[in-house]
Amino acid sequence: MRFFLFSLTFMLMAATITAQERPMPEKVYAHLDRNCYAAGETIWLKGYVEDAKASGGTSRFLYAELLDAEGKTVLRSKIRQGRDGFAGYLELPDSLKTGNYLFRAYTRWQLNWPEHTLFHTPIRLVGMDGLMPDSPHTDDALDISFYPEGGRYFAGEPASIGFKAMDAGGKGVTLSGRVVEDNGAEVTQGRTLHDGMGLLTFTPAQGHHYRFLPNDGSAAWNLPEPSTDGATLQIRRIGQQLIVKVINHSGNPCTLWICAGGHNEKAGEVAGTSQSFRIQMQDLAEGLQKFLLTDPAGNILSERAVFRESERTDAVALTVQSEGDSYAPRTLRRVRLKLPAGIDSGDVSVSVVRSAFRPYQQEGGLAAYMQLGSELRGHIENPDYYFNPTVPEKERHNALDLLLMIQGWSYYDFVPKAPMARELTQTLTGEVRGFTQRTPRSYLLSIMAPALNYSEVAEVSRGGRFVIDSLDFRDSTVFVLNVTRDGTLQHYTPRILPDPVAQETGPWAGSWPFGGLRLDPTQAETPVFTDVFFQRDSIQALVIQADYVRIKSPFGSTPRLGAKTRDQLGPYDNMNLLDYVLLMKPNFERVDQDGETIVRAKTSYEYFGDIALCVNGIRYTWDLGQTIMVGDIEKLSITTRNSDAFLLKADGVVLVELSGPGQRSLEDQGNTRVFTPLGWQTPRDFYNPRYDRTHPWVPDRRNTIYWNPSLGLWGRHTNSFSFYTDDQPDGPYFLRVEGRAADGRWISTSQVLE
Repeated sequence: MRFFLFSLTFMLMAATITAQERPMPEKVYAHLDRNCYAAGETIWLKGYVEDAKASGGTSRFLYAELLDAEGKTVLRSKIRQGRDGFAGYLELPDSLKTGNYLFRAYTRWQLNWPEHTLFHTPIRLVGMDGLMPDSPHTDDALDISFYPEGGRYFAGEPASIGFKAMDAGGKGVTLSGRVVEDNGAEVTQGRTLHDGMGLLTFTPAQGHHYRFLPNDGSAAWNLPEPSTDGATLQIRRIGQQLIVKVINHSGNPCTLWICAGGHNEKAGEVAGTSQSFRIQMQDLAEGLQKFLLTDPAGNILSERAVFRESERTDAVALTVQSEGDSYAPRTLRRVRLKLPAGIDSGDVSVSVVRSAFRPYQQEGGLAAYMQLGSELRGHIENPDYYFNPTVPEKERHNALDLLLMIQGWSYYDFVPKAPMARELTQTLTGEVRGFTQRTPRSYLLSIMAPALNYSEVAEVSRGGRFVIDSLDFRDSTVFVLNVTRDGTLQHYTPRILPDPVAQETGPWAGSWPFGGLRLDPTQAETPVFTDVFFQRDSIQALVIQADYVRIKSPFGSTPRLGAKTRDQLGPYDNMNLLDYVLLMKPNFERVDQDGETIVRAKTSYEYFGDIALCVNGIRYTWDLGQTIMVGDIEKLSITTRNSDAFLLKADGVVLVELSGPGQRSLEDQGNTRVFTPLGWQTPRDFYNPRYDRTHPWVPDRRNTIYWNPSLGLWGRHTNSFSFYTDDQPDGPYFLRVEGRAADGRWISTSQVLE
């Protein structure tokens, strides 16, 4: 046990982001067994957390939440990394109403970045009325957004403008059209190439305005106006080369950077108005990276994302075999999974659901999200398409490049304002304040968590903030805090500050992801690439390292010598505790001092002569003793000249344990408060019946047939798992497997089990 106090002064430390390093959020993905549930069911989930810099260390706690259509959190759970990784669940109350909900998962480290960097997936919930939720969009309105490559385009320079055509539900729309000048002359034609995305290329003339006219006769759409200053990037892939063109009208020299995984490498300097660079694809890092163009002050002028494919970016292709005679009720089925040659092992989460729930699966697997979805803004339609080896390579490359041009805007938001540390251990932060918000001086802070066998008393010379660090507590763990000063209350109140939480999303049903997140290509402020400020906790703090066990109660594991039991206390049940103590101890006396009741020995001892009252392990004032009836007491002991470190500065102690009707909340008594902070979720196993054994005939109406958050796979072996069908003849079932191989590659497989 290390116990210490320290002072911090207000500090604001500026951390300069060098050309080599850049703070990055963690990537979080959650594999849910499905995304349609009935109220009263359980959402089974497995979280995957990856350090975006691939430096090895990640947070050890994951937050899982369910938000309603107004963006309000209706369920929240904290999942600790354990033997099965971040395996958890959300129990859906019967009271939840039919509707569309949003599941969200994140680590505390991710809260340094904007909302869109957290993991989200929609949930459809059927309430007690039994009705399916309606789609949030019923009309067929068309929405077209335009995204100049690199953020802007200039008159007199060849321009590339990506566009995205969506219906009211956020789905891509197939259309074609033409671009016309303000005088009606046609300058180019364009059409969608994939999922409502298309590309317009032309050279705008000085002083002209441009519109896009869909060929279906719908309303015209204005294109963004050409820029008059700044700079932009245009990138084309020719074979295994990238041609990076810089168009600079800023009037200052520019620097081209290649940014991947938080590491930034300078690619070149641009002194004039236009310059091109040739970069070999093999010289780039695997996966997604950004080209950034900055001015001499570090301000980002332009951004463009590219993706380098390789064998390591492809999802591992599992071989799946399903065995079983039929899908008749309560019959055994076995599924065999085999890794491809060259991969030694892997660990995966596995879900099997009824055929009826096949349409209600997450859009996009682990491989596509970690490599693409976590890096881009907005909802990506059918993300697995870009990693599907059955799609022709050139077709995939073109579609992916178009997607990156349109939805690759992220660095403008990825500059943390006040980063908090990764959550490796549980920490409770609290403060002590007076009624006038004054910071107390020279007080005793008593902290107790009976379920943890943990208690501590700290004597604080000055300071209102305290931290309880290195804890390990489950959800529903009760903490009791008490503050005294020289044996009196002094009207100071302790409280535990709430955990940091993600911001509310606001009404999301119209924009995420059913409607597709609308992207705004304009930026109100130009961000600074080089300077990031880090805010540190600067309030005077008490830090307690809670890495040991003390006492559960003042009585210990056995009754304290001389303790009065319930039978002995019975004749005095109608007397309050204070009167009983004065009756039993004639050498004690009651003193009213500064409006507070004190009990002390008539003969002064070497300390202060005060008698302390300790109820259920926590010290209280004797004002509480006048409200507790002896009939509520299970055990009582009166001792003198006690030296228990928990009680401090007392020449006598009255120890009380309440039971039965007396086990009431004490948080409103004196300077004591009771808190139940969010602890980590107690693990639970999925119900997987075995009908080959004696089993009571109870209805089996499982919708998720099999769930395993951690199934080990071994190379050169056929790995298998088995399950029994339910009472509903609803086959074939649908399998999803998500995880990671030992070589770092992602595993992501979905298949109908014929």
